[in-house]
Amino acid sequence: MLVRAVFCLCFLCLSFVLSAQEIKYERERGIKEEKVPRLAYAWIRYCLSSVKLKASKWYYEEGLKAYSYEYKFRLGRQRYSVEFDSTGHLADIELLVHFCDLPDTLQSSICNYLKTQYSAYKIERVQWQYTGDASCLCTMFQKRETKPDACADVAVEMEVLLRTHKGEKVRKELLFDLHGNLLKQRKIVEHKPENMIY
Repeated sequence: MLVRAVFCLCFLCLSFVLSAQEIKYERERGIKEEKVPRLAYAWIRYCLSSVKLKASKWYYEEGLKAYSYEYKFRLGRQRYSVEFDSTGHLADIELLVHFCDLPDTLQSSICNYLKTQYSAYKIERVQWQYTGDASCLCTMFQKRETKPDACADVAVEMEVLLRTHKGEKVRKELLFDLHGNLLKQRKIVEHKPENMIY
């Protein structure tokens, strides 16, 4: 009886630890626009009708618990990604940038966080992430504004290769606010885990 109770307790603790650890797994493949939800397609057509795009393509993105649609394109020299949930509602807009393009104070805050939490790091990808009201974000796009707007939430999303103080290498997606405070982190996995406990 005692062994059974200890086993149950250990199982519950393990389940809690695994569920608390956020994991990012994404696999994407190109799709034809006919496969995209009408709402997402209509948003893109309306909001981007007046701009000349380069290298535009739709993607289907599969995650661990959900799937989404993504429209990637170039506008001038800038590379954008617009993500929609499975029903076609706007999730976010991302603009690829270099770390050195961020404001100096933001760079400093992020670097201080990384230096205190990890023994080494390599920044692999940096993006401005815009979320908020879909019509507001559409207006931002049409005006080609990239500065924070009152109706848009702006964050910095980064993919970083890290070395922990124990020497373990790990790749994470980190989300920071405009003051360099960590909002969210997810461990990036390359292959879909076969036996995840949710």
